[in-house]
Amino acid sequence: MSKIIQCLKLIPKAKNQFELAKLLGINWLELLELIGKINQIENGLINNSSAGGIMLTRPLDWITDAKVIKNLAKLEQNNYTVKMVDEINSTNTYILNNIGALDNKTVVSSELQSGGRGRNNKTWLSKIATDLTVSFLYLFPLEFNYELLPLVVAVCLNRLLKQYRIPNLIKWPNDIYSKGTGKIAGILLESGIRDNKRFVVVGIGLDNILDLDRALLLSNLIYHMEHVITEYSAFGFAMFRQEWLDNCMHYNKKVSLYKSGNLLDSGINIDLTSAGDLVIKSKNQIKEYNGNSISLTA
Repeated sequence: MSKIIQCLKLIPKAKNQFELAKLLGINWLELLELIGKINQIENGLINNSSAGGIMLTRPLDWITDAKVIKNLAKLEQNNYTVKMVDEINSTNTYILNNIGALDNKTVVSSELQSGGRGRNNKTWLSKIATDLTVSFLYLFPLEFNYELLPLVVAVCLNRLLKQYRIPNLIKWPNDIYSKGTGKIAGILLESGIRDNKRFVVVGIGLDNILDLDRALLLSNLIYHMEHVITEYSAFGFAMFRQEWLDNCMHYNKKVSLYKSGNLLDSGINIDLTSAGDLVIKSKNQIKEYNGNSISLTA
């Protein structure tokens, strides 16, 4: 267990800083340094007084493999391997670095992700033991059309949040927004070849805006992922295209497209192709754009 996670789990059990240092097996100065590091990751998470008192300023909801596996059994999803990691740079990177040792339908989630990655080299920050940072490993035949999976997974997240009655909309190609909150979820897909199969790593960062039970939230996410992967494998993107449009925040609205920070085009978003390309009407011309290195504002 990392010192950061160990410290956070022991704080509720310690009467003061000195007792906490003893439980951690470090001296008082090392403890102060550790607390400073934690508060740098999340400002004000630990309140330590000059008198030696110490407390968390908000509750932390820790996930265990056992909790998730128990939930998955109730959901009749017993074909996933769940691995919880205390502290990690990136769940996607973890899977990629251990790709030869992991099975199909392995799910890796972390309590603290220090280097989460999004599209176009953006970072994804998450709150310790509150939000979800999780990656899924899938193995497919070489001919599998994996490139549309980010749009399919966006539908998965839309369904998951609707289950919790959280109004949300999809922003092309695969971000999830909630009214009044802004972006609450993002997706990063990475792929390659292993043992003559196409492996796909689907990374998801999801803000837990209602402080939901994280183990159950992760279990329900796995449930919805299984369903969309099964549906997509059987029927392709045609199964999802209209659902994606019906839940899109900018469908039939004006959008602006940017590449490398420069305005590429603007117009009315009138459709989404079966290949996942955005269709816009610009200056009486119909144009199609794919999601590679393009960002959108609406």
